[in-house]
Amino acid sequence: TLKMMRRRERELGIPPEKEANIFMVSSMDGSHVLEAFFRGHCTDYIKKPYSQETLIGKMKSNNLI
Repeated sequence: TLKMMRRRERELGIPPEKEANIFMVSSMDGSHVLEAFFRGHCTDYIKKPYSQETLIGKMKSNNLI
């Protein structure tokens, strides 16, 4: 799904700095997560379980709030 979203953004001519901010949330570790993160161009990754503080921290570190 993420690859499709990024492809659609490219088709619409959306520059990388205007792409949707996408946070991957997963309880998994390993190569599948890394591939999705790097190849899918996620904004950031959050591992479950996570707290509200973790989410806010990620948003702050990505200059979203």
